[in-house]
Amino acid sequence: MAAQISIQDSLTESRKNVLRKAIVFDESAEKLRFEGKARFRVNAGRSARLLRALESALSVETRLEEEKLFPYAGRRIPRLEVLLYYFRTEHGELHAQIQKLKFLLHLLERSSAAVFPAQVVQEARLGAMRLAAHVAEHIRQEDEELIAALDAEFHLSEKKAFLRLVRSRPIMKRR
Repeated sequence: MAAQISIQDSLTESRKNVLRKAIVFDESAEKLRFEGKARFRVNAGRSARLLRALESALSVETRLEEEKLFPYAGRRIPRLEVLLYYFRTEHGELHAQIQKLKFLLHLLERSSAAVFPAQVVQEARLGAMRLAAHVAEHIRQEDEELIAALDAEFHLSEKKAFLRLVRSRPIMKRR
């Protein structure tokens, strides 16, 4: 019996890492609201650091997909082009959400304790919840709609070629 190779299994750990970072960021941002005025600047700083970690992990993941997975899949299964376009668009939306949250957290880090910016805290908290949910849903959709299709459609030799491609050059985060 031929060895089974799963594209899904080969991508699982890095995708779980992104999801973990999204959850940890969301939990940190929740403290912005519930720990109040006394600690909001400390919590904003912690949330900003965790957001940067999430952004870095997500950037590596999306670059892997956009530079390696999507072109490889699009050449071999042309009917997936619309789906690939959708996921590229989603990557842009995730990036935009992160940029907005970075701005909000920057405002909170620079705020004085005398002027508690409750509206900004609330907007950052809701933005963090939306981002974490968006990341989780995006990964679920990619797994169910794209990666599962590739695992089903690709022959063993195509899967091996893809895995060689993924391992051939490391993806570096963009600056």
